[in-house]
Formats: sequence, structure tokens, C-alpha cells
Amino acid sequence: MKTKYLFLILIIFLFVYPAAINAQLKQTVTQVAGKTVKTATWQGREIQFVKGEIAIKINTTTTQAQINELLNKVGGKIINSFDKLGWGLIELPSGKDEILTIEDLKNLPFVVTSEPNMITKVDVEPNDPYFKGTSPATYSYQ
Repeated sequence: MKTKYLFLILIIFLFVYPAAINAQLKQTVTQVAGKTVKTATWQGREIQFVKGEIAIKINTTTTQAQINELLNKVGGKIINSFDKLGWGLIELPSGKDEILTIEDLKNLPFVVTSEPNMITKVDVEPNDPYFKGTSPATYSYQ
């Protein structure tokens, strides 16, 4: 009987405890600049992105009428206007699924690509010899 309890405790420490620790170490961001962050699977990997926002790249020859068609199709509004390269940021109505909307936009001929407004984390220090890890930068040559 005592052996069973020791075995059960051993199993808990070997399998359950490390899984709980791993879940705590994997930090999930819940807010960025006051906006809610979601986690979902997109293109076969788990990503974090701003809820209700998608980044869209359109052809540089796209007309305003086509942009209006895009906005009507998704029911959204422009947060960041389309730049010279064709990238813009669209806010979706609440409750609209970002991943499904991205799939729908693939059918529009003037949409080059669309993706969630992803949250990324940089874990590497730049290879800039003048980088001193301060913000704002205080380079010796300035």
C-alpha cells in the first residue's frame, strides 16, 4: 500500500508538476496598448494577435471603390491607412472571427495577402556595435 502511494507521488512529480511549471513559463500576453490579445492557430502554428484587427496588403493599383468593397465585405473600418506598399490595418466588428475573415479576403482579386495583427517578441540583442541597450539610444558618436 505504501509503495502505491510513493509510486503515485512519483508519477505526479514526474509528469503533472513539470507540465504545470511549463504552462507558467509560457507567458501569454493578454493586453497590448489597452487592446485584448487572442491566441489561435493560423497556418499550422499557434500565434498571438490583437483581437479584432487584421493587416491587409492590397495591390498598389487598387481603387478607392475596391477598398470600400473590402470594408463592406468585412464590415470593418480602417485603423491605419494603406501605405505606398499597400499595407493597411483594419478593425473588424466585435464578434467577427479574424481567421475566417482572412480566408474570405483571399477571394478578392486586389488583396495580395492578409494576416492577423500579430504580437511578436524579440529575444535577441542586435548586432549593432553601437548598441548599448539603452532607450533612447545614447551612442558615443552623437
